[in-house]
Amino acid sequence: MPIDGMTCSSCSAAVDKGIRKLDGIEDITVNAVTGKAFITYDTQAVRVSEMKQVVTKLGYTPKELEKSGENEDVKRTQDEANKMWFRFKIAIGFAIPLLYAAMGPMAGLPLPVFMAPDTAPLAFT
Repeated sequence: MPIDGMTCSSCSAAVDKGIRKLDGIEDITVNAVTGKAFITYDTQAVRVSEMKQVVTKLGYTPKELEKSGENEDVKRTQDEANKMWFRFKIAIGFAIPLLYAAMGPMAGLPLPVFMAPDTAPLAFT
């Protein structure tokens, strides 16, 4: 069960404790980082709506159950990886000219005229 609003381990502990009090709950693991509660329960003794009511009373927002949870997790992870790769490319785009300007003169590489120490000493500093 995805749950919005959990920010720390005490939040997940509160949800764990609240849902565990219901009859028919066999096992529960709440992860605040992923924002999900993994619940094993007896379908004859407890309903999902009862668990959602408990979560709501605790001050958190339960979301609809995910049918294809693994696919969405993989997609979300891939999206994050793509964003990080894009940021890495941007960082490299700025780092290479900076590295050239800082280390180029030491390696004997020429600097552009507007940065060269002999033609523009104030720009070089």
